[in-house]
Amino acid sequence: MTVKLRKTIIIAFLSFLIVLATYPYARAQDKKAELKIYQNFFKVTGAESQYNQILNLMVAQLQLGFSAALRELAKKVDDATPEEKERGRQLLEQGMKNYFQRMKVKINEVMPLDELISNVYYPVYSKHFTVAEIEELIAFYESPIGQKYISVTPTLMQESVAIMNQKYTPQLQKIGFKLAEEEMEKIKPELEKLRKKN
Repeated sequence: MTVKLRKTIIIAFLSFLIVLATYPYARAQDKKAELKIYQNFFKVTGAESQYNQILNLMVAQLQLGFSAALRELAKKVDDATPEEKERGRQLLEQGMKNYFQRMKVKINEVMPLDELISNVYYPVYSKHFTVAEIEELIAFYESPIGQKYISVTPTLMQESVAIMNQKYTPQLQKIGFKLAEEEMEKIKPELEKLRKKN
């Protein structure tokens, strides 16, 4: 092998090593730039506002369901006076209210929006949308009709939830209570056995 050929091979090999060494850095830079585009998309679409609204709706729905269940349970306490039942109901509802307020804070601590965007939404959206498509979506959401869509989405959600609550929640609560009673009847004999042992 000639000296010139040997030098060419060494230079090619070294160039290849340099490319290999810098590829992860370049790829990381590409990912950072791509992530910034996706972060912009979520900012433009009002993801933070939607995140907070969904969180509030979840908490409100849970509170309604628990409050209704607590009222039903309070009615079933046989040996309590009406005043004691009412006081018990108030205590339980206050406890649940405190629980949900604290839970909302913890949810924000455990899964802050920035982390959700980086660790959940970005990986999922980037599987289904190219950067170019996200840029098109950003352009749409920055347009007047896109801005209107963003501004009316909370109202659409509230109105939809109100209709769902009116049409379906009472049925689901009745079904839930019935199923809970059926399950309690199934385990009641075992609970009685435990009480007798103690």
